[in-house]
Amino acid sequence: FAIPFAFGSLLMTLLADRRTALFTGLFLALLTGLIAPKPMEFTIFSALAAAVAVYGIGRYRSRQSVTIAGVLVGLASAAASLAIIGYTQQPFILNTVLLSIACGLASGLATAAVTAVFLPMCENVFGVLTDVKLLELSNADLPALGQLALRAPGTNQHSHAVGQLAEEACRAVGANGLLARIGALYHDIGK
Repeated sequence: FAIPFAFGSLLMTLLADRRTALFTGLFLALLTGLIAPKPMEFTIFSALAAAVAVYGIGRYRSRQSVTIAGVLVGLASAAASLAIIGYTQQPFILNTVLLSIACGLASGLATAAVTAVFLPMCENVFGVLTDVKLLELSNADLPALGQLALRAPGTNQHSHAVGQLAEEACRAVGANGLLARIGALYHDIGK
């Protein structure tokens, strides 16, 4: 139960979209069932962890989002491991219960940790612009944005105002507001 089954789906949620991530999670759950000693139980366990990872991340607005998703995966994995113990009609011994809960929680934390390590590598290798990278580009300490604020404070203020307007417009139509806001921050950078 301590294996980070939800790693692939959480990573795909950040790199692609939820539908692709859910498909990845279900595919990995089927593969898990093929190699696990108890195929049905581990397939269900892995699919549940993947679904919680996909829908637990929400919109990535801070670095804590991956950690929160990992905690949710851990809690769901702990509950699922207890359910599997009950389903297989094993006795609920204190050591077994504590071990399954600890392994479920460890699975969630390992999922978050492995995702945090592999996300930057996958962004660079595949050239994917994720919300994580967009948030890094919005850092005011970056040289381009810092120079804009020092050399052209009016243009900097205008860029931030346009960014807010673009983000609100994108929310209204269901587009990526973060991408529009970051694009607006840089739209007058060559002035």
